[in-house]
Amino acid sequence: MTISVHEMKARWVFTEIRSERTSRFYQGPQLPVLHARLKNLVFADVATQDRDALAEMWEEARGRYLYMYMEGVTGFVLEYWPATQLGEISAMSQMDPAGKGRFFPMLDYAKSPRPVGPDAEHDPRVVADNSVLSSRDLQAGDPVTVGLYNGQHVLIDGYGRGVRFMQCADASDRVPVFAPIPASPRN
Repeated sequence: MTISVHEMKARWVFTEIRSERTSRFYQGPQLPVLHARLKNLVFADVATQDRDALAEMWEEARGRYLYMYMEGVTGFVLEYWPATQLGEISAMSQMDPAGKGRFFPMLDYAKSPRPVGPDAEHDPRVVADNSVLSSRDLQAGDPVTVGLYNGQHVLIDGYGRGVRFMQCADASDRVPVFAPIPASPRN
């Protein structure tokens, strides 16, 4: 399955507005009506106008932080990766636990010390630690999303799912991943 960048953005918001943890990133007068319309749907049944509204909401809530990982990406292809492959790609510089803006392997992020304090419950590693999801649940769930930065693969969505998958996956388990399709180099 291949999807456009626009569809990826719409899918992302479709998932996040339905989550207690991430719905807080989205606001606006259209949200309650849109949420009510979508709450019992699967993404395949979402109307084009609602997909457009969802993609626009991504632009407002996530765009300024994530455009750097979308440069040169023309779409996404659904792949299935083992935990080892997921652990080798980079975590976004914004996820650096030390706050220094470094890129580092996802496996290092997953193993890094957990934050403490009032906002700790929102940290994807803490969410993963407290999750009851099994690798089977994660293999059938929403894909994690990978972008590009200077040619390297970087996880841009699905940190809680990704960390939890690495925690509980067997060698034969695979997690769904929307992997970036890079633009063809210009001649």
